[in-house]
Amino acid sequence: ILVDNSIEFVEIYYGLAKIGVISAPSLPRSVGAEIVYVANDLRARYLIVETAGAPLVKEIQDQLKTVEHVIGVGDGHGMELDYDTLMRKAPVDEPATLMAPNDSLTIKYTSGTTGAPKGCVRTHNNFIMAAAVALFEQPMYDGDTASITSPLAAGMVISELTKFVIRGTRTVMLPRFDAANYMELIAREKITWGYAMDTMARRFSEHPDLARADLSTLRSF
Repeated sequence: ILVDNSIEFVEIYYGLAKIGVISAPSLPRSVGAEIVYVANDLRARYLIVETAGAPLVKEIQDQLKTVEHVIGVGDGHGMELDYDTLMRKAPVDEPATLMAPNDSLTIKYTSGTTGAPKGCVRTHNNFIMAAAVALFEQPMYDGDTASITSPLAAGMVISELTKFVIRGTRTVMLPRFDAANYMELIAREKITWGYAMDTMARRFSEHPDLARADLSTLRSF
């Protein structure tokens, strides 16, 4: 999955989980060699890419040894299959697939700082139990509004989203992190539950407009 933070990412991620397909979200701004390595190591059959990444995928498509189909998300992607078209044609019935708790859900590739990236397999039960423990330690309430601003393709962020989904928490997303935009989002949407990865948290905390921002609704960050 090469898609930025969006409703489509959420639909794709949980839709694949529901039908028993193992997904491997990757940062949309990955370089071609990284995409080729991960796709071939996974022996991926499908690749889902948004419009911004479509030109790069077309350049490397002949190096993707096992990919049978590429699905484009957004306008003007030019790929063989279109996500919105597939969604319109899809049946509304619940899938018949039954998943066991220890079935594989997703494979997250490491950054590869000590060599080639390695795929870390996580199960359905792993995500559900992690969310349950997090909610026990830090309860969320019916009136909470959470935010997603870091890339969903990063492992920890998708864990945060899963926690919000299980709790039924209203969640607002930014396509990409921007400290000023995040401050505006907190004030406008009355965010109570904030989250940012370490480098992004530093950019937020060191922003010159932080002292003037309305963060009065934040209960956790």
